[in-house]
Amino acid sequence: MQFYKNIWISENAAGKKFQIMWKLKHFRPQADVYVLVLANNSHDLIHMYPAKELLKPYYKKIQREMFVIGIARTRPAALELIRQIVQEVYEKTGDCDIRAYVGNPAGT
Repeated sequence: MQFYKNIWISENAAGKKFQIMWKLKHFRPQADVYVLVLANNSHDLIHMYPAKELLKPYYKKIQREMFVIGIARTRPAALELIRQIVQEVYEKTGDCDIRAYVGNPAGT
């Protein structure tokens, strides 16, 4: 799992940023934490996962491919964070190409 250097954090998760990231890296359960990752296909922009979903064996296998761009403490906060990310990218680039904006990690 890689983290975007300028990761977006919801207001309600800002104080726990490093604790949340550590728990994600070390497969520790977290309630009401949502992880925003770049989509692994060309049809979607962002995938949103509850952190507890990432503890399942399938996600542990593909975790290296995940590029985390945002973290939120509740589902509504995660949805709002997605809106903020898309809006910021669009305002700065005139496009919604989030992958290009964050630097196209790992050649995906």
